[in-house]
Amino acid sequence: MDDIENKPELRSRKRYFFMIYCIVALFVWPIGAVWMILNGYMEYVTSYALVAVPLALIAMLMMLSLAISPLKYSIFGPYERTPFPNEVPLLERSTGGRIALAQISGPLVKYAVYPSGLGISILGTGKTFIPTHAITVIKPHFLNSYKLEHNSPELRNPVIFNNRELYEALRKLCGMHETIRS
Repeated sequence: MDDIENKPELRSRKRYFFMIYCIVALFVWPIGAVWMILNGYMEYVTSYALVAVPLALIAMLMMLSLAISPLKYSIFGPYERTPFPNEVPLLERSTGGRIALAQISGPLVKYAVYPSGLGISILGTGKTFIPTHAITVIKPHFLNSYKLEHNSPELRNPVIFNNRELYEALRKLCGMHETIRS
């Protein structure tokens, strides 16, 4: 018998729209700009760039979700990520860091420590939640940075962040749950 509660929710068909949008925004608009230049429509190139470049930047943020999450949980994948719990966060911080190979600047990523785990919100790529039981390692890493490893399938490993308060809150949270599990 299948365990229905542990199955991820399926995403709607809008993911296909996101795929088409990224292909058009990243690959077709430069072709349009070259076509305009070659055919002598130079007076329209600036207007075209003012519209197309922001659309391409949005598409690049969407592509960032592939570097942070496996394909099946990215913005293009079939599965929804676990939503944040309906709890009051113990601590919220915006800080820079790295998720897998993607380096992310401070204001673009927000961490929220909940009594049941860690919520990570990244501008343009969505939110993901790592339950406390999925956190396997939390330790100092290198020069005022801290490393979190987990076994959640929704986010790539490791998560490295640059905030001591966040580290202390996660250590306390993981320590409390280790005591409860023993």
